[in-house]
Amino acid sequence: MGWKESPPNFSTSTETVADLANETIRVTNRLAPHRLDEASETRPKDEPKPITTTLDTAAKSPDKHTATPDSRRLNVQRHTRPTAYWDVYVDDFLGLCQGNKTRRQEVKRHLLHNLDKVFRTLEALDTPHGQEPASVKKLLKGDACWTARKVILGWLVDTMAMTLELPAHQIERLHKILLLLNPDRKRVAAKVWHQVMGELRSMAAVLPGARGLFSTMQEAFCYVDNHHRVKLNRSVHDFLADFWWLANDVASRPTRIAEVIPADPVTRGACDASGDGMGGVHFISGHNGQLVPLLWRQRLPTRVTNDLVS
Repeated sequence: MGWKESPPNFSTSTETVADLANETIRVTNRLAPHRLDEASETRPKDEPKPITTTLDTAAKSPDKHTATPDSRRLNVQRHTRPTAYWDVYVDDFLGLCQGNKTRRQEVKRHLLHNLDKVFRTLEALDTPHGQEPASVKKLLKGDACWTARKVILGWLVDTMAMTLELPAHQIERLHKILLLLNPDRKRVAAKVWHQVMGELRSMAAVLPGARGLFSTMQEAFCYVDNHHRVKLNRSVHDFLADFWWLANDVASRPTRIAEVIPADPVTRGACDASGDGMGGVHFISGHNGQLVPLLWRQRLPTRVTNDLVS
């Protein structure tokens, strides 16, 4: 809106809705039907089809030997009841739910009813231009239907395969940005460079290896000429070339969520070193569930010990 107080005040309201929804989910299961139940169950016309992957196959197979390391690690944490949780990013509510159709509908009703508590609902004497607190237009497009594969905040999330992907239009946009900055281009408007950096940073979350590519490109802002143009030197184009490689790679395979969200360590232990060598211990899980210590020791080569300064 252009008012600096608007985003924090508005976000306070939507965060309150999410908190109330999570609290009512915790204390009760049954809620009265909501007027938007039918609209919220609309399926999207262009719903993405699920892609069969090795993780999908392993999850469906009854043979325990086909389970992948990712699926074994994710099954460590046990829950006493199906998961149900709401979060929000400014005005976009994000839901996570396990259970049958009835359970999923109940979890959605918790959000819709609490939305009515915080934002005033329509009344008979309201202007014809009044709108529901929830966007009916988006509900009818299928934004609120439950699915295991969905575009959330610009990323295609697959909760069965545990992967993230950039949607097709985002990949196309990434290629357009890189084509705009071809290797022969020496300068670009600072305003355009700000936009490029912003879009690349937003995509970097699902591009493993991209987080360390911004230092040199960010430094280019230090060399803006009198015409408000950024100089694109050889180093900047080298990093842009790395983004070309990542753009082609991300289009060829989805990104595993485990690649961008650190998981718990598989092993725990300690290491130490002296002038003579290095050593340590790692505790690994054995077949019977007990921790097995794995000791290691390695003497340093002579060329290293001779250069040691105590």
